[in-house]
Amino acid sequence: MLDAGATNLNLGFHRSPAQVAAPSEDSSSESTMMKNIFALRMSVNERLNLSKDRTKIDMGTDPLAISGLGEALAENKTLVSLHLDGNKLGDTGAAVVAEALKKNATLTYLNMSDASIGDAGALALADALKQNSALKMLILNFNEFGDAGAAALAEALKANRTLENLDVIGNVIGTGAKAALKSAAAASAGRPKAVDVATGDCCCVVQ
Repeated sequence: MLDAGATNLNLGFHRSPAQVAAPSEDSSSESTMMKNIFALRMSVNERLNLSKDRTKIDMGTDPLAISGLGEALAENKTLVSLHLDGNKLGDTGAAVVAEALKKNATLTYLNMSDASIGDAGALALADALKQNSALKMLILNFNEFGDAGAAALAEALKANRTLENLDVIGNVIGTGAKAALKSAAAASAGRPKAVDVATGDCCCVVQ
């Protein structure tokens, strides 16, 4: 599901591959700059689209960009929708976003599809969901986590009281883990969740 209202914005600051590969002596200053850029973007927009298709920049290749994003998201009090799909954040980037979600109280929609997130990243996000009380939709389609990540997300669904939709299509999840996700959604705290998982050529939704 796409959030059609998301604003398409360029980052306004892009480090070249050479700059990323050769850390600056003043990396702390660059990190602060990245945080301030993201903070500015978030403060003036309720919906922010930083998907790779829109920005043409893969933040997953730049640790300072990921760090700045996480710090800004943790402190932001206005953003409700964020697209990060296509950025190869990996488990490290997912963990940074997860830490931010533990503190953020306004974001309701987050798309992290096709972000190279494995089991470790899914576990970090699951841990964040146990504490987060704002997020309503989390899209993790076409990542790289399997049964371990899915099991952790299932446990998180039982504790989380606000999430309404979790999409995990295109991950390497076995039949048992899919069943666990759907069972957890039906028995979750608060309202039942909608969980989308791939089953053959269709999408199963539990309400």
